[in-house]
Amino acid sequence: MKKFGLVFLMMAAAVTLFAGGGKDTGKGTAKYLFYYPAPHSYFVEVQTGVDAWAKDNGVAVHTDYGSDWTVNTLSDKVSALVSTGYNRIAIYPLPGVNGLYDELTKRGIQIVNFGADSSTSDPKGADTTAAFCVATDVKQAAYDAAIAVIDKMGGSGTLISILEVLTDPNTVLRQEGIAQACKERGITLKETAGIEAIDAATQKASDILNANPDAKGVVTTGMIATNGLISVLDGMNRSIVAVCIDTEEITMNAIQKGTIYGTMAQNPYGHGYLSLEILKELNNGAKVRPGKYFINSGVVLVTKDNISTYSADISAVTQKIKNDLFTEYLSK
Repeated sequence: MKKFGLVFLMMAAAVTLFAGGGKDTGKGTAKYLFYYPAPHSYFVEVQTGVDAWAKDNGVAVHTDYGSDWTVNTLSDKVSALVSTGYNRIAIYPLPGVNGLYDELTKRGIQIVNFGADSSTSDPKGADTTAAFCVATDVKQAAYDAAIAVIDKMGGSGTLISILEVLTDPNTVLRQEGIAQACKERGITLKETAGIEAIDAATQKASDILNANPDAKGVVTTGMIATNGLISVLDGMNRSIVAVCIDTEEITMNAIQKGTIYGTMAQNPYGHGYLSLEILKELNNGAKVRPGKYFINSGVVLVTKDNISTYSADISAVTQKIKNDLFTEYLSK
């Protein structure tokens, strides 16, 4: 509780990164904005990539937060920030944001989605004016997490899914991935959702575990849900296979202790760094290659077996994407 309260208070204030005379990186003056819809511990890790890019490039990046997970708040805040001159923007999108994107793009503002996808069509990207989406393939990652749990369960029984807010487009995709895995393997699925804070995460994890005493496995799809589950399992005398998400200290310690089996490590550093790198190159005149939009930033299942080596695999993905920008995604 104390840790999350401190983190969220630190995140709530808007900050300007590397304010030391950001240089013009192309035609006209680029003003970079990195926008988070509301405080979340995942964004703390994304910010490390933002900080690194700002330092590497000597370019100012303004970071700002909304107060809730609603598209109206996002639209109002981003519009207000744009009116002060920001014109190269990375945004964690919410459902319904494409109308705002249409307006901004007409004004010459370039946008990259990070962490989630604003496109709902096939092929991806067809219904949004965002140039790219740099994110985890979250449906596939959740599917893989569920399959890993089901395999450790012996291929039968009940699996519990603990989801966060369903207004987050990633949560819905993760929900679909878990459901698909359970359907394919003939597993009974029980789920709970609507988690925004650690108190709710702990209570909902406790309630669903107690309501399903025969469940053999659990998947969580957000940091807050993960922390709630771990705190509950630490206080229970129960053997259950759990795969969580992300790599906070509490999660990694739980793997070492055997409280949970594993976690899906995303690439939040890459979400921050690569989004800004792409915006820089677009500002410098690069063009999007036809058919390119979604950039899969990578994910790794972390268990006791690879807990000391997984980060190198994730870093390699970030570097490869950066190296391949002009062979895979952009043209000069």
